Amino acid sequence: MTDPGLLQRVLILEARDAIRQLKARYLASCDRKDPAAFRACFVDGPVSIDYGPVGQFSDADALTAVFQQAACHGHMLEWHHASNPEIEVLSTTQARGSWSLHYQLINTQEQTLTQLGGEYADEYRLTDSGWKISATRFEPRTSLVLQLDETAVKTLLAGTPPAAAG
Repeated sequence: MTDPGLLQRVLILEARDAIRQLKARYLASCDRKDPAAFRACFVDGPVSIDYGPVGQFSDADALTAVFQQAACHGHMLEWHHASNPEIEVLSTTQARGSWSLHYQLINTQEQTLTQLGGEYADEYRLTDSGWKISATRFEPRTSLVLQLDETAVKTLLAGTPPAAAG
């Protein structure tokens, strides 16, 4: 006899794994400066994106344009590391999750190092091409900005970021 709950549990596990892979692709596309892969992580049509001072967006194409303009430069060496995922599958097509983020940026042009810690709150939707982000908000918690010099390092900011975003 087959456990009727077994299929449901397997589907939930598969959805969680697919969402983890989606978030990994999103973060890697940021670090690789890949606007097409970045855009592919979001649903088509209306979205709800709140990245604080970076902007609020109701369209993933508008966010992708800002990403390409602001971050896709060889002097911007970024590393996004998300951990501690809490993923709740709400239905066969809807889920939500939260992630901790450690972000590091070395700007070789301005000779600065920025480290940022915070939390993502995401919503996901299953589409014909897999799970996609339909809403996301980033809330910064900590920030460290250092000025790098050949002979010294100077702290420009340490503590809670003043209305910053990741």
